[in-house]
Amino acid sequence: MGYFEHQDVASTDTKANDVVVTDQPSDGALQREDEVIVENASEQVAENLTLIVHRVDALAKNDDTFSRITLRVGGIESRPDGQTSLGRRLPTASSTSLRAVGFSKTRATPSRKPLAVVSNDPSTPNVTVLLPTLERVQTTPGLSYEFVVAHELGGAIVTLHDEFDGNLTRTGPIQTTTDSLLAGQAVNEGIANNVGAQYVKRYRGTFNPEIVFSVSSDAHWLTRVSEATYLTGYRYAAANSLRNPSTVSVNTTAAVLHPSANRFVRGPPTAVVPQWIDSAGEPTATDRLGELVLRELLITNGVSPTSAGEVAAGWRNGRVDSYDTPNGTVTAWTTIWTDQTATRAFANAYGANVPVTPAESFERERCLSAERLLLVDGQRVTVVRCS
Repeated sequence: MGYFEHQDVASTDTKANDVVVTDQPSDGALQREDEVIVENASEQVAENLTLIVHRVDALAKNDDTFSRITLRVGGIESRPDGQTSLGRRLPTASSTSLRAVGFSKTRATPSRKPLAVVSNDPSTPNVTVLLPTLERVQTTPGLSYEFVVAHELGGAIVTLHDEFDGNLTRTGPIQTTTDSLLAGQAVNEGIANNVGAQYVKRYRGTFNPEIVFSVSSDAHWLTRVSEATYLTGYRYAAANSLRNPSTVSVNTTAAVLHPSANRFVRGPPTAVVPQWIDSAGEPTATDRLGELVLRELLITNGVSPTSAGEVAAGWRNGRVDSYDTPNGTVTAWTTIWTDQTATRAFANAYGANVPVTPAESFERERCLSAERLLLVDGQRVTVVRCS
């Protein structure tokens, strides 16, 4: 289960009973002039939390300083109910496209409360961390309070670097897609989790990612996609020793899933447009779902997680386009694979578990009468659904 949330909000004024601790650590941590404010805590707890701030600053090699960082113990419990729930939705993918490729109804999964929240005013370097009570963390398996604090501070450092979101790279802006946004989410959370993990390793605390990010086998597929970003992001950050996002250039979940492969999507493949569509080839919506979503698509349709991961690893690029027609929406989903073996492996796995009819072309009458048509052409697989 993923527990954490980062949110941009206006900064909050401190209260009269804030506990301000100025003692500096003596264990080699960076000496900062940041104002560290701890609310709703004893003096000893405040000193401990302030020490964590400076240690994390050093661990993350954070060259930027917080003008003021406020740690509000129990602050997460005091948020209004409407601000404490996390519903899961894919960033940009439309329900029509997702149903067309074979997912079930794309409702948001049940909401739950995050364990902690980083909130910041984008116009200033002031950061507020709403922390849980110690009692709440003690009932959460796989992690300790020290890890929660260090993780959230790692997330705060990400915000200082303009929160890498998978939409900008060293080569400039690219198309925003579900794939790139999920990659950005994975990297952001992965860096924060790696900061927390390094803190636990060097100092004290508990962090077991296999427990913290475990998902039951009967979980809704949206939950699986969402939670996978936490675990794969952590593995990516740990493999690359990432503690801040200043050197990250990732635009696809394939790169996050395969940290050593250096994968990067340069641009979308050519769209497949059935000739009888009257829209002159211009889609009303377009997206790239990516390897992570494709893997969960196979799993939710009955392919074992191991086999789904092996098949999805051959993915190299793709696009899904929607076209409005007098007969309804036509969806064309194209994926590009590393070689013909990988292409056939996906076509076989998908075709055996999702209602689909093999085809050599997309004639109108056949498309309208079939659930889906599937065409394999070299290293390209195209699925068309006429609804």
